[in-house]
Amino acid sequence: MPQQPEAQYLYELTAVPAGWSLATVIDAFLNLARYEPGYARLERALEALSHRLEELWASQPTEAEAWLQRCRESFATELADKEPRPEELKEALLRHGAAEYGKCGFYGWSFEAGLLRGAPSGSAAAREAGYLHLPQIRDRCRELAERLAEAESPETARKRQKLEEETSERRRLEAELQKPQEEECRDLRDRLATAEAEVSSKTVELQAAQIESAKCKERCDELAARATGAESAAAEMRQELGQLREEHGKCQERCQELANRLEAEASEHGKTKELLAKAESHAAEQQSEVQRLQQDASRGSQDGVQLATGSSKAVLQDRCEQLQQQLAEARGQLEVLWEERGMYKERLRHLAETNTQASYHHPSLHPRGPAAHDAAFGGEEPDLAEQLGYSLVNED
Repeated sequence: MPQQPEAQYLYELTAVPAGWSLATVIDAFLNLARYEPGYARLERALEALSHRLEELWASQPTEAEAWLQRCRESFATELADKEPRPEELKEALLRHGAAEYGKCGFYGWSFEAGLLRGAPSGSAAAREAGYLHLPQIRDRCRELAERLAEAESPETARKRQKLEEETSERRRLEAELQKPQEEECRDLRDRLATAEAEVSSKTVELQAAQIESAKCKERCDELAARATGAESAAAEMRQELGQLREEHGKCQERCQELANRLEAEASEHGKTKELLAKAESHAAEQQSEVQRLQQDASRGSQDGVQLATGSSKAVLQDRCEQLQQQLAEARGQLEVLWEERGMYKERLRHLAETNTQASYHHPSLHPRGPAAHDAAFGGEEPDLAEQLGYSLVNED
């Protein structure tokens, strides 16, 4: 802290202010203890502080024990095996002074109504180490510890001893209480370590399961996509199959219709065959009759030279005219039959082409082998009269 105008340096102290507490007087002493001996003002200030500490230590045993207890807690390792009491006081003063020097530094300390600490310089660790290596500090702390131990009155010593016993008993109870707590904590640590190891193992298993689940999900998605595609393809195939069945039904109906028409045409052709047979038979009879009449006429004409009667000639002429008229009628009927024959032949050819086209588009309707085709339709261009067994005679 910056020095005030009324403040004096600590080594100029001649009497300790009455308002200073035990802890403040100890801090002031430990600050001056670092200086080398041989300075009159320094020695006077140290003596004043030591004398005041003896008074406060003897008159305020509770505060003294509280200060010492704080040191025991702060420097437990350093004070653990320090016995007897002067040795413990010496080590507590030394460690407390080093800690204060590490926090604040001891340069520029002064006093006014209270103690004014100086500003630190350098690192705290370096300051503490340097303080502990000064030999005069250890000597002065030892001397002060012995004087404080001697300053304790018998009553104060008994109180201190009782307080120490109570403190010791409290520590023992705390240690006994802490032991099961430590065992419980150790057990909890073991259980925690086991649980952490199990958690780590389960974490690895979980990660592996998650990876496997992800793979299975990808596989399921792939199978679902394939199933969707298969269902779509099946739906298309069912639709196409329905269309084919519908077309097949229509083709069957068409084929049945064609079969019925063929059957009707075959029946009609049978009738036509009978008519043609009758016409041919009648034409043959007419032709034979004509030939016979011609022969008769020829003989009659030869005999007419010899015959003298005119009545016989007239009869023959009438008979020839009648035969010629009948022959003309027969020729007319024959021409009509030839026209019908051409018409039926054209219809048969058209039906054969239609049936061939239907069989080409629907293989299930094809006849099994060439024999059935030849039997049904004959050659490439069958003759209607030959197919139906007709034998027509050309009168030309």
